[in-house]
Amino acid sequence: MSSMPHAAPDKPYLGPKMEPKEPLVLATPPGFALAPCVALSPIGILPPLCYEPIQGVLQVALPSSLGSVPSAGLPGFQPAVPNREVLLHSVPGEPALLMFGLAKGPLADAALETVRWMLGLDEDLSLFHHLCTTDRELGWVAEQKAGRMLRSATVFEDLVKVLITSQRPKQAHVICERLCQAFGPITMLSRPAFPEPQHLASARPDELQDDLQLGSLGHQIWQLAVLCAEGRPAPQTLKRQAPSLSAALCADDEALFDDLVGEELAWQERLADLLLTLPGFGVRSVPKMMRLLGCYDLVEVHHHAVRAFAKQYPPRRKSKEPESNHDVMERLFQRLDGFGVYRSLAQSLLLLPRSA
Repeated sequence: MSSMPHAAPDKPYLGPKMEPKEPLVLATPPGFALAPCVALSPIGILPPLCYEPIQGVLQVALPSSLGSVPSAGLPGFQPAVPNREVLLHSVPGEPALLMFGLAKGPLADAALETVRWMLGLDEDLSLFHHLCTTDRELGWVAEQKAGRMLRSATVFEDLVKVLITSQRPKQAHVICERLCQAFGPITMLSRPAFPEPQHLASARPDELQDDLQLGSLGHQIWQLAVLCAEGRPAPQTLKRQAPSLSAALCADDEALFDDLVGEELAWQERLADLLLTLPGFGVRSVPKMMRLLGCYDLVEVHHHAVRAFAKQYPPRRKSKEPESNHDVMERLFQRLDGFGVYRSLAQSLLLLPRSA
């Protein structure tokens, strides 16, 4: 189930106007809009991300590895300059975003690739949208071409934020802010970016457990950082562009379609098994992380998700006996059965607040 973490009460910080003044143009798929992309994210807007919904502006602190050089004797990369930040502006009525903060060049190209991943712009969701056309509750998804969700700038940042939002959703904003302030590199706008694995792995566990008052969650974050800093796993290798199932259908190649579906399901199974080996990852966190990695088959079946479905979609026939969890889960899987490898994405959209 998608659940937006509580936002900070203060107005989001969107920084000063950025140089160069001329923006870069990022083409977006038809129907793309920032607001539904943010609403569908299982982690939402957490520091150092900032979002201003009225103006349609998203502020992104880019990772240190962009524009960095190897430094002998030190783990990972050391930034050649302070971490860069960019502003993304919606263009009303146009299939494009404007990106301020970088001039054309290799760094801008890398930043654009990062932003495309963050917003899922390269995902082929046309088959999913086709499946939504015949669904009584999700017809609007097909009309608006919805289904893309906001991710973090790095997979490691998503891993940490999924841990936090799964265990302490009401404190997620404050916890991310503390992590950034304590361990994050400083950006060009004098803000702390999100710490990378080597930043957290070099800390003492008690700094997260006691100093930041995170307790067992702090120890899990530290353990996760150590594993990722050592490349077990290397977080960015978990990214994968899903095969285009719609292209196989358009080519009327049934064998190719079956092969691609089998390949996708096998990858998702391996990925779920890997995530279950990471500190703190379990029935609540793995489906969230899978969606952020563009894997949409794993349905959420923990108690909160099942009861949320029962509340929003009660059985059509009333019964004197209350519906059991087993009965709700049966109805849930029947409801999602027609979405194939997109079951989890359909579940997220079904459980969005009605106003989203």
